[in-house]
Amino acid sequence: MSEAGQAIGAVEVNGLVLEARGPLVKDVSFDLARGESLGIVGESGSGKSLTLRAILGLLPAGVTQTSGSITAAGRVSMVFQDPLTALDPLTPVGKQVAEASRFARHTGRGPAMAHALELFRQVRLPDPETKLRQYPHQLSGGQRQRVVIAMALATDPDILLCDEPTTALDVTVQQQILTLLESLRRDLGLSMIFVSHDLAVVKQVCSRLLVMRSGEIVERGDIAAVISNPQHEYTRTLLDAVLPLPRLGSAGGAL
Repeated sequence: MSEAGQAIGAVEVNGLVLEARGPLVKDVSFDLARGESLGIVGESGSGKSLTLRAILGLLPAGVTQTSGSITAAGRVSMVFQDPLTALDPLTPVGKQVAEASRFARHTGRGPAMAHALELFRQVRLPDPETKLRQYPHQLSGGQRQRVVIAMALATDPDILLCDEPTTALDVTVQQQILTLLESLRRDLGLSMIFVSHDLAVVKQVCSRLLVMRSGEIVERGDIAAVISNPQHEYTRTLLDAVLPLPRLGSAGGAL
């Protein structure tokens, strides 16, 4: 809240330009309300993941923000696409999450490990006490992604950026992770930006949509309206490529 008690947005991006030997993201502007879920879709190279990294303040080497402004009201954390590269293969996953908690909360090892266990339960890892001591290669793909989500939550974020977090998963596990993310967003009051090349994935968890192509936003709006009546030819192409995700029963085991 501002001093006047008026709510401000979670994220505001105005005129963002990213370059590396030429423009990669061109005059991108959007906002994210508190508690809102925003989807950004587009093919590889469209600039969607670079936009997320600019919000996080973690641009790849050689990429520079040359214009525009980014405002984030609160702590920002990211769920990365590939958990195998996001996790240290030589360190138990519980210790990795605990270290993120220690950094954010400035606590000792004991409280940080207790927080890691709490987070493992929150992301619905089976047998969380055992998982604390295991290494990434001992977990399934879905379990590793749950660990990466737990690591993002360990910093107590207000804003969660999700960079294609289900791409490497089979469709059944993918649906479980999407259900988990939507549940966490509601329960924790998170603001979320979810990036994907797949509209079928984004429509599961987002209320508003941006479509990016070649570094530019070509369409935006309420996700139901965009899907039912797309205005841009590229959006229609993405819709033609959509494959439906399977529906899970209420049990939906943690794979």
